[in-house]
Amino acid sequence: QRDLVLSAGWDREILAHSFSRRTLLGRVPGHKSPVVALQVCGGTLVSADDDGRIGFCALDSLDTVTTQAGHSGSVNALVASAGHALSAGDDGFVNVWSVTERKRLHRVQVSTTAVRALASSPDHRYAAVACADGGLRVLSLESGEVCAGWLLGSGATTCDWSGPEIVCGTRAGEVLSFDFLPPRLLVAASWHPERLFLAALHGDGVLSVGEWH
Repeated sequence: QRDLVLSAGWDREILAHSFSRRTLLGRVPGHKSPVVALQVCGGTLVSADDDGRIGFCALDSLDTVTTQAGHSGSVNALVASAGHALSAGDDGFVNVWSVTERKRLHRVQVSTTAVRALASSPDHRYAAVACADGGLRVLSLESGEVCAGWLLGSGATTCDWSGPEIVCGTRAGEVLSFDFLPPRLLVAASWHPERLFLAALHGDGVLSVGEWH
């Protein structure tokens, strides 16, 4: 697979090339509209087309792409990591796919406008979503829910992770950085009867003590 170079475009086919031999190995059919994105996840090639369909194909055979409906309109972003693929498009939805099972796990509307970019977090548990309406949102891949978000002054065009921070670009030419702290499960809480202090025990074993207002 390291010697394999994959390309695709408006001819609706995926081309497989040998990097070392500089030769075309074959053409992979399956899409019925222009292919706009490719991602490799393990031994599977994930693809997306201009009609909003998502395709899957085994890398060891590269025979035919099997596609299924994903979005209403074109796919604008496709990322894959740790057994999951994420797709987003003009319809404002983000789809979370199981690559091994080749099925959709979650379909989440994150915006009423187009989604421009996606980025998977370093721990593969969350995805940053940049939207044309100026929203930067964080999606939990496990629950399929939006768990954080910020409203920018201009439409978001791109996003990426830098450790625990999310970096986002806007149509106004700005580059913005946001701290993201994953939500934690609160399993117990208590307060001091005489002093204004609150203690909280989180699901990850962290005990927090703070002043009660």
